[in-house]
Amino acid sequence: MSPMRFFWIALFFLETVFAISDIDRLIQDLQLVKKIDTEVYETLPTNYGYNLVTGYFNMPSARMPQVGMGSMQYAHLPPYDVWSLGFQFFQRLEISGSYYIFLGVPDPGLMNGFGDYSDRTANFKIALLLPEDSNYYLPGVAFGMLDFFGSKNFSAQYIVATQVIRSLNLELTLGYGKDRIKGIFGGLAYYPFRKTNISLLKGLMLATEYDHNDYENPEHEPSPFGRSVKSRINVGFHYSLFDLFTFSLSSVRGEKVAFAFNLHYNLGQSKGLFEKVFDTPAYSGPTNLEGLGKKRPYKDFIQEVTFAFQSQGLTIYKIQEQKTDDKTIFWLRVANRKYRKFDAVKERINRTLANLVPSNIDRVVVQVENDTIPVYQITYKTRYLIAFEEQKMGPEELNILSPRENIKYPKKSHTLFKQNKSLLEITARPRLRVFWGSAAGKIKYDLGVLIGPSGYIANSLYYKVLIGVNVADDLKNLRDYDKFNPSQIINVRSDSIDYYREDPVYIDKMYLQKNFSFGGGFFARLAVGYFEIAYAGIATEFLYFPAKYNFAIGVEGAVLKKRAYSGLKFQQKIRKLVGITPTYEDYTGVQYFLNLYYDVKKFKIQTHVQIGQFLARDLGIKATLSRYFDSGLCVSFWIGTSNKKDIVNGKRYYEKGVSISFPLDLVLPLSSKHRFQAGGSEWLRDVVQTAQTGKPLYNILHSERRDY
Repeated sequence: MSPMRFFWIALFFLETVFAISDIDRLIQDLQLVKKIDTEVYETLPTNYGYNLVTGYFNMPSARMPQVGMGSMQYAHLPPYDVWSLGFQFFQRLEISGSYYIFLGVPDPGLMNGFGDYSDRTANFKIALLLPEDSNYYLPGVAFGMLDFFGSKNFSAQYIVATQVIRSLNLELTLGYGKDRIKGIFGGLAYYPFRKTNISLLKGLMLATEYDHNDYENPEHEPSPFGRSVKSRINVGFHYSLFDLFTFSLSSVRGEKVAFAFNLHYNLGQSKGLFEKVFDTPAYSGPTNLEGLGKKRPYKDFIQEVTFAFQSQGLTIYKIQEQKTDDKTIFWLRVANRKYRKFDAVKERINRTLANLVPSNIDRVVVQVENDTIPVYQITYKTRYLIAFEEQKMGPEELNILSPRENIKYPKKSHTLFKQNKSLLEITARPRLRVFWGSAAGKIKYDLGVLIGPSGYIANSLYYKVLIGVNVADDLKNLRDYDKFNPSQIINVRSDSIDYYREDPVYIDKMYLQKNFSFGGGFFARLAVGYFEIAYAGIATEFLYFPAKYNFAIGVEGAVLKKRAYSGLKFQQKIRKLVGITPTYEDYTGVQYFLNLYYDVKKFKIQTHVQIGQFLARDLGIKATLSRYFDSGLCVSFWIGTSNKKDIVNGKRYYEKGVSISFPLDLVLPLSSKHRFQAGGSEWLRDVVQTAQTGKPLYNILHSERRDY
């Protein structure tokens, strides 16, 4: 073998050895990264107690579920049946509420045979330190309150620490409580199969706790059937399946067996149940950047761009041409039909224009409207769009150079294209109302359908007619006032039940609304008609909501007549109870408010404050706090007070309630702007009440600007 051949063979062998060594080192590095990621991001599961507070069975821990986790649960906890709802609003704030049914204890407020006594509770827990903050080296610390308002039959305050030992699949808890939780309590949880490859066993948690509820004290144990204790050690298990369902079983007080069924899902971080397979992909061609002229007449461009926008779920209603200083500017009025996020709309406009903009115009101004109101505009310079199409500019750079702006209107322009808005659309949806705590039974219902036309007259005047059809109900024996706490204020809302049981077919809404956009972030509306089942009248609103900022300020007012319980006539007098004796006085409703809005994007919190006069002629304030999530879920709380004093159970009542709104496209295989909404107040009372007056301006504008 020649020396040269030997040299090349040796060189090839050494290169192969070193290459294999490099691959080995790369694999080792990747394995190390995976191990570190597992240690940093892997967490022990959490479970809920029978009151839906994170913990064991009856005792809480310092653990917290994931942000956005929602849960509902039924628990049989002798001597109670417990129905609960819970939600993790922030990383360090857990809130839950429960409805306790006292088994075998008749409700003194109900007629015989209509049910057991019941009570509602609300709980919260705040984490001062999470175990995850220190990667489980330090214990988590939290404090909380059980049943912190209302009758407080199950009231307790506690502070608790939980140490997670991840290597042993173990967590230990020690805490101290007051009131119902009397002194020191503790708990232990063990996940024996967490690291197994058998998926059906991974969700098993064995648990025990030292239950220090003050059962023997009637002040802290409201049921006479729960005041004996043979053992304070509760032992049992939680079994989770598919990270969706949990079944729990344990001993209670050494005497009974309790169990629970839990359904939980992270609504806040959900990407949706389905891929958006029916959405058209973002526009990518055909591309035509030919300038306007003989080769590309105006009509060809209009046809191309309107068809392309339509295919993207966007409708062009108007195209205008403006010529200034030898520059040509196109103005496009566009409506977003299906996307709930501003970013999704922006991406599709970017890509469509970048592929179709005529090269011999200076810029394109796109105005996005909603309910005839131009909400914001985006100005695109043609050279930026062409650079984006040629991949010389990225989407982030294009978005920075083409920001969202306040509406302006072109001068000396002429219209190239105009499309009429829909004159008639028919909508239909189910309607369900639920009433709690009647003297004729705990739960009553009203099931029906709402159906009717809506549309735009002369492209600018919105109308809506909604007809209600009752299908089935259980409202016959309901009173239209609270037997134990009759409202002593004029009955602007507490008589609502009378509207729902009179006519099998009724007019729910029938109104007109005209919206205005003055440019510069100033908007207005005027509405007249039957706004809801109880009120009709005339209303106006003015709002300043600049496109680049997160705040809005406005004023609104309405003069209203209370509708008769049947038909389209009005009540000239309104009922006011003296004790339970009805009296009547003349009534015309007048409500007016200063509205303040602020969106704290860093914490994903939206606030709304109303100051003014409410329906019962009471002057007051109402504050609403909404927590929104990337999934589109929005959960709101409100509280209000006024100069009218309403008494419930011997205490002043403050109007308060909760609502939830989530986008329907979470459960659809396509994008949609439609949302499901539900909510209600703690009690149906008359203080701090408002009437609907059409579509509020902030809702119209914010629905096109939001990023969730």
